[in-house]
Amino acid sequence: MSRTRVKICGTTSAEDALLAQDAGADAIGLIFASISKRRVDVAAARRISLALDPSFGRIGVFLDASLDEVLRTAHEARLSAVQVHGEVGDAFLDVLLNFWPVLRALRPGDEIPTPRTGLSLLFDAAKPGGGVPFDWRSVPFPAGAWLAGGLSPENVCEAMTLLRPFGVDAVSSLERGPGRKDPARVRAFVEQSRRFDGERFLSS
Repeated sequence: MSRTRVKICGTTSAEDALLAQDAGADAIGLIFASISKRRVDVAAARRISLALDPSFGRIGVFLDASLDEVLRTAHEARLSAVQVHGEVGDAFLDVLLNFWPVLRALRPGDEIPTPRTGLSLLFDAAKPGGGVPFDWRSVPFPAGAWLAGGLSPENVCEAMTLLRPFGVDAVSSLERGPGRKDPARVRAFVEQSRRFDGERFLSS
């Protein structure tokens, strides 16, 4: 039985990145969208990436970025995968998939792209990072997809029980303030996710 992946998004410092790694998460999210209060620049993202174990996931989060910007940033920041929000066409995804695994972020009601090798789907709330879950029953949730949008230590097991996602992703519920992680909440989120996996294994 595969383990659910856990991503701690909106990471802005090496200290918080190492916290996520030490807590047992699988990846962090580094946000490059200019509208985000958790945005990091390329130099900061590179420092964070280099502080981590090379096998630990470093996922860059982009909103309506040009292909050249994503390619350049992913290379310079030493990312291991990219997550794209906004208007993204098939040709855009095909080029990215030549270089990195891609998480395609979708909101409820968005069209699901054609499956491709290296492409995963991430279902998020209409306002990413807003801390409010969407109706988990409102989307056709395919096997192998990630879930984000308002997840917290308090509700992640419920979400996992309902949808059985490949991965779970949290931001605002794990913070003391925008971009500043709460260590106890980060650890609790990872622990609750792992507890669900353990109970699922015992009941199978």
